[in-house]
Amino acid sequence: MALPQVGKFDQSVTVQWSNGSNFDGFILVGLVPPTNVTDWAEIGISGYYPPQRVPVFARVPIVDGKFDSTAGLFFNADLEPPNTRYVAWYYDITRRQIAGPSSQFQVTADPFTPPSLTLTAPSAGSTNPTPDT
Repeated sequence: MALPQVGKFDQSVTVQWSNGSNFDGFILVGLVPPTNVTDWAEIGISGYYPPQRVPVFARVPIVDGKFDSTAGLFFNADLEPPNTRYVAWYYDITRRQIAGPSSQFQVTADPFTPPSLTLTAPSAGSTNPTPDT
């Protein structure tokens, strides 16, 4: 039984806000669930007994525009059911969703790059705030 392959996030990629500044936050990567849950109740690593379930969601930190260098995702060829795909959302450091979901993607190389999304930079407000009563 061969060990499952893991693709690391490409360290040559810099994640940036729309204004060009480096992004801090995290990418939340999820596995798209199978359509026939009676046959596939879980997503797992193929060829393992007992079945090895994989996380449905993984949170990967992004610091100064770089993905965590220790993080990786299993190659799609090593997942069951066959052709299981990933999808991603981007969150800022305050845990607010900034963008996503991405298009569905597969991991077939090491390193790999998840789909890029436009991360619209916040801008200064122009209206006065109202204090709480």
